[in-house]
This record gives sequence, C-alpha cells and structure tokens, in this order.
Amino acid sequence: MPGAFPFTDTRRTLALAVVFAITVAVLVALPARNALSANHPVEFSVATASDAEATGGNKPVLLVGGGALAVAGSVDVVVTGGNASSGTDFTNTATVTIPTGPVYDGTLGTAVAINLTINDDSTDEVDETIEFTLQNPVGVTIGDANTDTNTQTTHTYTITDDDAAPSLSIDDQTDSEATASAGFTVSLS
Repeated sequence: MPGAFPFTDTRRTLALAVVFAITVAVLVALPARNALSANHPVEFSVATASDAEATGGNKPVLLVGGGALAVAGSVDVVVTGGNASSGTDFTNTATVTIPTGPVYDGTLGTAVAINLTINDDSTDEVDETIEFTLQNPVGVTIGDANTDTNTQTTHTYTITDDDAAPSLSIDDQTDSEATASAGFTVSLS
C-alpha cells in the first residue's frame, strides 16, 4: 500500500531492528535483577534464644549473605505460634528492612536486628514463647546466609519469667479446745 508507511524498506528494517534490540536488552536485564536477590540469602542466626523478661535482650537476628545490596530489601518476621501475647508480653513489627551499605557476609558482624520489644511486668507466670517464621522476601531470598548447609527459617524466643512467686502467710492463733470457732488472718503478698 503506497504511502501507508513513509520509510523505505531499509529504514523500516533498521527501525524494527532497534525496537527488537531494546526489547531483548530489557528482557535480559529483568532476570538478572531477580537473580541479584538469589545472591542475598536471609535466615535466623539460631533456632532458639531466651532472656529474662526485665532484660528483654538476646533477641533473634537475621544473617544476610551475598555482599552489598544495590537496593534495600525486606523480609517479614511473622509470629506463627507460642504462648506469649502480642501487645501484652511483646510487640513487634513484622517487616524488617535489609538496608544497603553493609557488605553482608552471613555473620553476626553484619546481622540485622528484628523489630521486637519485650514488655516487663510484675506478674509471676510461666515462661512464655514466641515462634517466628520468615516470609515474603523482597529483594532478598530466604536461604542459607552463613553457608552451613542449613537454612534457619524459624526461631523460638523464650521470655523467661523473673518475677517472684506470691507468698501466703497465716497468722498463728491460740485457743482452748472448748472454743467453737477461731479467727485467722491470711495475707497474700
């Protein structure tokens, strides 16, 4: 159809070649960007940890491997079990940002802290646990960050109760056998 496409066959071929080359370059770059996240595995440093309720330390951390991140990543640290109550015994923010800057080497030296606060109280109670699971990685993968051939995707944190048990005391009462009733003072402290 004359005049429908104003370019000569050579120009049309050249234009199509440029469009094709740009499309291929974009398609090749996309898997490469996704492959970057595979080079930055994230896992918990250990399977379990604990600390006294008043201290609230020794919290779980995330190991990250694979060197420096070009773009910050994130992973969700989701509460998936345990007998501790969120809001009462602890608070946490699920999403943990893996920042750019450090050269992540899968060791504690470049570990990333999770967002966890232990709430102290004065109630004597049993030790309480929080079970965490890694989910929803963005820009990183859940994998073997420290190259020990084991990927630690879960963590159980125990809040060790440090409150004294209440004491019960009953005052002594002396009466004769003939007394029909006696009064006692009972104290709970």
